[in-house]
Amino acid sequence: MYNHKHEGIGLSYPIPLKDTFQLYEIWCYMMVVKVLRELGYVKKTNGIFKMQRNSILLDLAENKESSIYLKNKSTLYFQRIYQKNTNKYYTYTQRMIPDIVIEGEEGIIIFDPKYL
Repeated sequence: MYNHKHEGIGLSYPIPLKDTFQLYEIWCYMMVVKVLRELGYVKKTNGIFKMQRNSILLDLAENKESSIYLKNKSTLYFQRIYQKNTNKYYTYTQRMIPDIVIEGEEGIIIFDPKYL
């Protein structure tokens, strides 16, 4: 997203002013992506973009589990869903959706103030 300089980059859904927290969550996720890219960890980012009418749109939405693959066999997720039947990492209680997660073979790192 930072290198395209294409006028069609945008969000695929409108964000009302009352939902600015969602915009902040997306901004935080994109800042984590930027840092990981600058450190050389990003392998594949096509999981967060979609093409539509000659434009590239940021495709992050609630409960969509948008992901970026990292070079160390880890995955960076936006709002990954965890529940009883989730593969590898799961929850014993109710369904949980942290804002930003790095999931790898060694464990998970959660970036969400709700889980401090």
